[in-house]
Amino acid sequence: MNLIKIKKILIILLGVFIVSSALLYRNSIEHDRHLENLYKLHESFMEIYSAPELYAQENLEKLTMQSWGFLKKDTDFIKNLSKVAEALPVTYIDQSGHEKEQALLALHQSYFLKVRQAVMKMRRTYIHLLYSAFATNSYADYIPKRQYQGKGADLSFYESNLQLKGKEITHKHGEIDYLVIGSGPAGSLIASELKRKFKGARIVIMESGPFVTPKSMPTDQATEFLESKGQRFTHDGGILIKNGQVVGGGTTVNIDLAFSPLLPSIRNKLERWTEKGWISPRIVGDEKTKWQRIKTIYRWIKNVIGTRSVDDAEINKNNALLKNAIHTARTYDLNQEPFDAGKDKILKISAVDAFLLPALRNDTKKNSSTLDIIPSAKAHKIVFEENGPLKKAAGVEITFLKPFNNPNIIKDINGFDASPGQRATIKARNVIVSAGALGSATLLLKSNIVNPNIGKGIVLHPSIPVVGLFDHEINVMEGLYASVYAPSEDLSDQYFFESMGDDPSVIAQIIPGFGKEIGAFIKKFPYLGGFGVMLVDSVTQKNHIAIDPLTEEPQIRYTLIDSDKNRFRKALKKGVKMLFKQGAKKVFIPSMEAINNGKLPIFDPTDDYKKAIDALQFSPAANIISSAHMQGSNKMGNNPMKSVVDQKFRVWNPETSTYFPNLFVVDSSVFPESIGANPMQSIYTFAKLFIQELTDKPLSI
Repeated sequence: MNLIKIKKILIILLGVFIVSSALLYRNSIEHDRHLENLYKLHESFMEIYSAPELYAQENLEKLTMQSWGFLKKDTDFIKNLSKVAEALPVTYIDQSGHEKEQALLALHQSYFLKVRQAVMKMRRTYIHLLYSAFATNSYADYIPKRQYQGKGADLSFYESNLQLKGKEITHKHGEIDYLVIGSGPAGSLIASELKRKFKGARIVIMESGPFVTPKSMPTDQATEFLESKGQRFTHDGGILIKNGQVVGGGTTVNIDLAFSPLLPSIRNKLERWTEKGWISPRIVGDEKTKWQRIKTIYRWIKNVIGTRSVDDAEINKNNALLKNAIHTARTYDLNQEPFDAGKDKILKISAVDAFLLPALRNDTKKNSSTLDIIPSAKAHKIVFEENGPLKKAAGVEITFLKPFNNPNIIKDINGFDASPGQRATIKARNVIVSAGALGSATLLLKSNIVNPNIGKGIVLHPSIPVVGLFDHEINVMEGLYASVYAPSEDLSDQYFFESMGDDPSVIAQIIPGFGKEIGAFIKKFPYLGGFGVMLVDSVTQKNHIAIDPLTEEPQIRYTLIDSDKNRFRKALKKGVKMLFKQGAKKVFIPSMEAINNGKLPIFDPTDDYKKAIDALQFSPAANIISSAHMQGSNKMGNNPMKSVVDQKFRVWNPETSTYFPNLFVVDSSVFPESIGANPMQSIYTFAKLFIQELTDKPLSI
């Protein structure tokens, strides 16, 4: 290559460098300008969502600058704030405070879903920033200190029988007989009972969430132990989904409410399912033995768990509002020790406490069964093998997840020394899927089982709080803050009122409006009282779980049907009426919809709240709706073309019009429709029914 060519190449490269540098410089300047504009918006939102009576100006300015320091590094937040900026008027920053509020309210009520989603995400962020620490600290005297006891339960007895060699997990003493996926109420009971019932069995239970040392910390409603860290929404952002992702599942994160499977609302469902041929008639029994089987099972469950009834003396002022308002009101049963059991003690009784922990203690007897646990490992695909004309489950492929940095988390209990993201296979003679309605359907969908019913017809039990402001102290968090529930007066309406309490940081999120509205209620936190309205929703095939082809993550596609909306409205109107009758001076529902003649849905007794609620559309990302009871994603039935599991919990194989002989699903996903109430105790019951099916005709091990 001659010198002239070299010079030409160098000149071209220099030109490219100069142009690239100029472009980078210009992009950098544009990026900085964009951030400057977003900071002005950030300042505005901090001011709009703050309450002047709660925040001194200098404190607000300090928090505004400090929060921007970490928010501007959050890519998702910046994208969301940019979307909101694009949707606002160009004159927004120069408008008055009232005009700014109206502009934001218009976005909350926008026809465009993506706009509503963006502004609702932004609202949650700013209210959390402004009220989480402030409100909680300001009202610390009204919030019970979370109880704990020392280091928690001793697990030094546990000796793993498992080993990781290469890409396979095996049992040191032979083939694994039962692999249980999911450690919630069903999985923990099943693993415990398999060990107790089948001598010599080798059992493994695995869980995608971490293993918290039992009794080491309060875990109820801890967002770090919820699936997607408590940020799982339906596909349209309309409903917040709360599923446990921790050893113990929902029983570790819930508040221990126990609804007997013998309640009228649940018995009606079980009778209907029997008549439809969806569940085995043996469950309900014939006329001579009707309900005897479930009565016996539930007596055993209550005895093992220690389920207790709430005493009337434990009902606080907030729960008394509901108890005195409607004749159907009842006290809960609780999976929890009495309050007088000790101040320095975790009172909740989870599936880990009742079933899993005792079963993990290995017997020293010869030929005894063993139980091992693999936490922080996600099953992402069931492996199958051909056995002549029969297709059988052979095990699962798993991915190890990063354990939490928390001193109460048991890390690497089996000594695998696996890296986060590392994959492995674990083989077993029988696979029992108990990962919950979301997890079980996701696993089956990713396992290429050709059954169009998987994930279809889910129900959520959507819930909306109704809160009143009284002229005397209620103190929602005092004592036992969940002790009363009430079914609808007409059983066909199928809804429940459920008394619960929450701290000021959570209450701030559900108050409709902006700083002045939020501040007006939060500063009177001790005077707030109310309850949740929970709908027993209907089955429609359009509501389903699907796998996003781009992210390979599950999506919950759900929309309330018109008849369910009507029942929901009826329940909300009844709830508002009850609070006014109990003396509330104001009542609000957590909605930003335009339903109250241009005003937010904060009602005085003289307001026509019924007309306003009749106008409520339950628009996605414009209301605060939550769900903790997902069910029905892998329905039980007697037809392989219309259901996912048969009456003995075996997964149907529509390709052969028979079932996989060693693949089972046992959790709330098998319910053909809503069980009719909080499903936790019914899940325990169905898990015990499954064990009885195995005991009656045990599989060869």
